[in-house]
Amino acid sequence: MNNDSKKTNILHITDYLPNYYPIWGGAEKVAYRQIKTSLKLRDVKIFVGGTKPTQPLKEDFQFVRVCTTEDFMPPKFRHYVTSFKNQILPFDFVSFFHLIFIFKKIKPQIIHLHKVAKISLTPIIVAKIFKTPIILAIYDYWVFCPTRLLIDGGTNPCHKFHGPWCKNCSSLKGRSMLKMASFFRKRIFDFFFSKVTRFSVLSNACKDLIFKYLRDKKKIFVVKQLSIAQQNKGKIFVEKGSIFFNTWMLPHKGMHIVIQAFFNVVKSKPNTKLYVAVKDAGHYTDYKYYLKIKKMIKSLDLEEKIIFLGRLSHQEYLRRIKRAEIVVIAEQWENMAPTTLADSMSLGKPIVASKIGGMPEMIKDGKNGFLVDPQSPKDFAQKILKLLNNQSLVERMGSEAKKSIRGFGDEKIIINQLSNLYEDCR
Repeated sequence: MNNDSKKTNILHITDYLPNYYPIWGGAEKVAYRQIKTSLKLRDVKIFVGGTKPTQPLKEDFQFVRVCTTEDFMPPKFRHYVTSFKNQILPFDFVSFFHLIFIFKKIKPQIIHLHKVAKISLTPIIVAKIFKTPIILAIYDYWVFCPTRLLIDGGTNPCHKFHGPWCKNCSSLKGRSMLKMASFFRKRIFDFFFSKVTRFSVLSNACKDLIFKYLRDKKKIFVVKQLSIAQQNKGKIFVEKGSIFFNTWMLPHKGMHIVIQAFFNVVKSKPNTKLYVAVKDAGHYTDYKYYLKIKKMIKSLDLEEKIIFLGRLSHQEYLRRIKRAEIVVIAEQWENMAPTTLADSMSLGKPIVASKIGGMPEMIKDGKNGFLVDPQSPKDFAQKILKLLNNQSLVERMGSEAKKSIRGFGDEKIIINQLSNLYEDCR
């Protein structure tokens, strides 16, 4: 008898995966780690569906390409099609028919839907047709808010979620289509939500937040991030006075806060360097914000002290964390659990992070890192200087960070959480 017939077929679906596409970020890293962890479950066969990669995948799961409307559009129109699906109607007709073919071929018993801007929520409808349980992973809040950040026109958290009131949000200024869509967006997305079997999130803070919308905690499971501590082999030179900041060139990532804080730091510690891993052009870049940041750096005379590293490969990213004395995370929105936080803690780095979202679950202020007011450059600067002025504190906090992340994101914990999630869907 074929052993595969006894196994549960699980189909993960994601637009992108790290290293195989030109565009990927924290959400894709989390999805990839969950996919790899699911391979260690008993009696499962793992398939992964995604858009067309730029290079062949070399993995121990079977990859299946999922076509989208963008595949048949001229390049200059693709962004508009993706935006329409993200903001107004999260459905792709090309993906719909292709997924029907894939479902018939693979016969999945469980669907795990990750970040899908292009494929969109189409798999939910296909899963309903085939009466297959489907899990929707929440990595940001695009399915609850047209800005995907749950912040108002300024920088304040907004827990109203999407609705007619969104027409007054200054974040949508000049975007008349989104303002009109705000009147029926909630109804459309709720239609898709009603067909989701379970939702997965990365932190209890996120679970509590989306419970305000879904009103059913039994449908929301927490699957935390996998620690990469096991990858930390060998030692590397730590550059004294170096700060690492991994970001996108977008306002909600808080680069303006970090630069102002760094300006205050170098007044006391002129030899300090700030290393910024960021792609400053193209996708995930707000060009006006980019110009603002460049102007700010020049006006504060920090051009020689802030080193832009560009977009790093995964290995170079880990190497840069290891070299840094301190890691800074300045999220301005309720990010449920940045991958940079988990990675830096697992590599034994003290962290100064925004007190927002899921970060307080991972950082115990003053023990394994510092939590500060997200909008206060002064708070960031004070805590950075406290570390730079106390080497024993750097070492102690780094050691505590490494210990605590093992309890938070140990592989056995993640395997158990995934197992419980899938079992609850059967």
